[in-house]
Amino acid sequence: MYYMILTAVITATSPPLTPAIIDSYVSLEKCLDDLISASKYEDFELVKHPILGRSAVKQYGKEGVTVLFCAKDRRSI
Repeated sequence: MYYMILTAVITATSPPLTPAIIDSYVSLEKCLDDLISASKYEDFELVKHPILGRSAVKQYGKEGVTVLFCAKDRRSI
């Protein structure tokens, strides 16, 4: 089981936001297909992150960033 996760990092003094599960998938390929589709929304860019792998990133100047990525549910192993 894989999840698409949305998280935001804001550089202001507010507390960090909790990541949210957007959807669940039976395979990594299906999650990545939806991730690629989501990256086509305005201001999102598909990148290859050294830790997260393929990710969709939206920058807000110096104020913060929103990141979508796929993650494996380790509880189902």
